[in-house]
Amino acid sequence: MKDTRKLIVSSILVLTVIAALEWSGDKVSEKRQAGEVDPAEFARWFAEQTEPTVDPEVEAAFLKETAEDVQRLDESLYSLLEESRFAELREHLLADASVAVANKDRALLGEILSVLGQVSIEEQDLDSAEVFLTEALDVIRETGSELGEAQVYMQLGRLHVKGREIARTAAYAYDALQVGRWQLQQQQYPEAEATILKSIEINLSINRFGAAASAYQSLAELYKRLGNQFEFEESALKAARLFASSGRAYQAQSVIDQLSETGVSDWRLLSVKDEISMNLQAYEEDIGQIRRAQDFQRLYYYYRNTGELDRAWHFRLLASNSLSNVSKRAMFHRQQGVLAILYNSNESMALANNFLGQAQSTFNRKGLDDLVEQTRQLTTAVY
Repeated sequence: MKDTRKLIVSSILVLTVIAALEWSGDKVSEKRQAGEVDPAEFARWFAEQTEPTVDPEVEAAFLKETAEDVQRLDESLYSLLEESRFAELREHLLADASVAVANKDRALLGEILSVLGQVSIEEQDLDSAEVFLTEALDVIRETGSELGEAQVYMQLGRLHVKGREIARTAAYAYDALQVGRWQLQQQQYPEAEATILKSIEINLSINRFGAAASAYQSLAELYKRLGNQFEFEESALKAARLFASSGRAYQAQSVIDQLSETGVSDWRLLSVKDEISMNLQAYEEDIGQIRRAQDFQRLYYYYRNTGELDRAWHFRLLASNSLSNVSKRAMFHRQQGVLAILYNSNESMALANNFLGQAQSTFNRKGLDDLVEQTRQLTTAVY
């Protein structure tokens, strides 16, 4: 994950340098506009220049100012990535995108949308990633950048590789839970505990909160059989919290009923009921924010289709702000079953191969060996 985040930061830094150089009109810049030089190669060329095409003092001041901007950007953006502060990072990038729209800078807008797609993949928000990358592809095609188009194809391939990976992970977590439950029935309690805990860990890592809650219920049953009252209550409470905060009121109430039948003190039971009630209320508030964001997003598409891009992006920023404080449990409250995820991931494999193949073809033709290798590694991860 760290390497992926460094790649995202590098993409953003290259955008900063390239955007600052658009005024130069030199031959290398012209080659880049024709799609013959990739952004990283162009940035390296600029740093190594020994024959300035403008006044040396002006260029030296420009280089110093650009280096300082890049250093500040490096520190701030990498910090947001390292701390998984994706909402803040998205807010910064969307604001930059709205400026690019106002300045009618389609090339920069396309690249920012591509980076937003990459960040969404990091968050495992694959639906948003697909929206950003598809828009990036449309915008970059308008600029005629074959290389930019290929880079988006590579990210679309990575998106579908990630979808397949999540499907396989969900299946593994499901199998682990079934094995853990079988071990529980066979009274293999230490083995069952380890297996169920592993299932919980994996499900939480891919935002499958309902599946994790179900596993906590099995863990609570294990501790109940062993007579470990404290561990039983804690596991049951974690199940109820997860159910409630992801909108599963019936299952949360079922866990509370289970607790009330097993000797839990009245004050403890009252505390649990109050907490679950607050979790359900928070979930409803989050769903309200999601619906509000969807309304803003509809207005964004409406004004984009009518050509009023500045107004459209105003509503896109409002949509992003509406989602900024929504919990992951509410964002991922609707989850397909494991069999459905696996079935749909078959299409992800085909799409990944298609997108990565298109990207690799362009990279090969332009002799970009590093990008060819990155694409090849992604292709090997498809299955």
